[in-house]
This record gives sequence, C-alpha cells and structure tokens, in this order.
Amino acid sequence: MFGLLQKSRSLYRLSAPVVHRSQWLSSSAANDVSAKFARAQEELKKLKSEPSNDVKLRLYGLFKQSTSGECKTSKPSAIKFVEAAKWQAWSQLGSMSSADAMAQYAETVHLLLKEAGVDSASGGSAATDADASAADNDILVENRSGVCVITLNRPKKYNAITDAITLIAK
Repeated sequence: MFGLLQKSRSLYRLSAPVVHRSQWLSSSAANDVSAKFARAQEELKKLKSEPSNDVKLRLYGLFKQSTSGECKTSKPSAIKFVEAAKWQAWSQLGSMSSADAMAQYAETVHLLLKEAGVDSASGGSAATDADASAADNDILVENRSGVCVITLNRPKKYNAITDAITLIAK
C-alpha cells in the first residue's frame, strides 16, 4: 500500500506542472492580447483625421465588448439616436469573448493606421513633406496690431476648435 501511495504522489506531482504550464500559456496569451489592446488604444490617437462614423461605432462596440462583456442593457429610445447607434454596435457582437473583441479592436486600429500611412511601430508618419506642410496650413495664426487672428482651413474637421488651437491662442 505504501508503494501505491508513493506512486500516486509521483503521478500527482507530474500532472501538476503540466496543468500549471497550460494555465501559464493561456494567461500569457491573454496578457499578449490585453497588451495589444492597450497599445491600440494609444495608437488610435495618432490618426490625423477621424475615421468614419461606421468605423467609430465598430470600435465602440468592440471596446465595450472587451471591457464590459456582452451587452445586457435595454435598447435606448429611438429619439436618442446616438445612444441607440452605440447600443446597436455593441449588442450585435452578441456573446463574442472579451479576448476576441480585443484582438479585433487591435486589428481594426492597425488597419486604420496602415490606411492613414502612420507607422504604428515607431509612432512616425509615412506622409511626405508636402502633406506635412499642407497640415501646417490648416491653422494660420497671425498678429495684427496686437490682435491674434486665427484662420481655420480644415473642411474635413468642419473647422472645429481643438485643444491645439486654444494653446496657440494663449
């Protein structure tokens, strides 16, 4: 009987590291996806122009699915069309896992950066000097007799005032 107990202990000891290793691999993969997801959130800020509303809604749905899980909230009123669109983007993902949502979010951001010509690895831009100088001409600042005049020429941004403009004016 003592020999049987020893044998079962050795089997137990052999099986424990195998389980531990598989848990480590799965948690390592989850950490990798989480790291890519966090990196994608930061890299999304590098876009020079905003993506389309469809892409924004897709990213919103994937973000909510990643952070909150399956949509269990009730559908907002049709009068609240922004909230209803966000709810639809989130709820259509159904029971997608958080890890899958994180991976799709990171892939979508990667494709957006690639289309925009932004290098996600170095944080630089693949834009030419002509593109960079055109971007500098979007906001013109001049001093006319002690009065700061800011001219906006950004039709794609609907000449919206941003934090950068408020810093220029100070």
